[in-house]
Amino acid sequence: MEYQKYLKYLKLFGFKFVNDINLKNTLKIKSLNELNIHLQNCSLCNLSNTTKYKNINNQTNIKVIFIVNKFYGYNEPFSLKEKEIFQKIISNVLNLKKEDFIVLPIIKCQALMPINSSYFNLCKNYILNELELIKSKLIVTFGDSFDVLFNSNFINIRGNLIKLNNLKIIPTYDINYIIKNPTKKIEFYNDLKKIKYTLEKI
Repeated sequence: MEYQKYLKYLKLFGFKFVNDINLKNTLKIKSLNELNIHLQNCSLCNLSNTTKYKNINNQTNIKVIFIVNKFYGYNEPFSLKEKEIFQKIISNVLNLKKEDFIVLPIIKCQALMPINSSYFNLCKNYILNELELIKSKLIVTFGDSFDVLFNSNFINIRGNLIKLNNLKIIPTYDINYIIKNPTKKIEFYNDLKKIKYTLEKI
């Protein structure tokens, strides 16, 4: 489908478009292998001294990346309740296979303690490189992970398609926020429908 036609289709489905966002990525890495070496040897904060696990990824060329703030254990980005909902989203709404997606945390070390903004600022260059290297068709940010990465309030542009260099991003609510605020379920579901439609068209 021609790009201009594609944009018109998205507008019919309620999408709005946001001007390109420019990222300041101060760490330039050429491969996932190089990135993983950086992560394994990272000592930027005290989490590197206490963590049992670091989030290491070797997957490329997948359909969609889901971004969360942190992870709970070995490759586990959700609590049990969040995981149950996420699995329903994957299978019942987005119809994705296991090999179609990956969930990436901004904080690459297992974080069982409260996390403040300084940890995100130290760690986010890793995931910015990761996003460029993986080359997915779409990125979905949950909750304020969008705010952390792009210094912008996701609430103002939630559910809209955002172009960032060669990346396409749709921010939406955090799953835990939906659990605590069930009145937002309809808005969240509408975001998921836009995500599904975008994946079908790109």
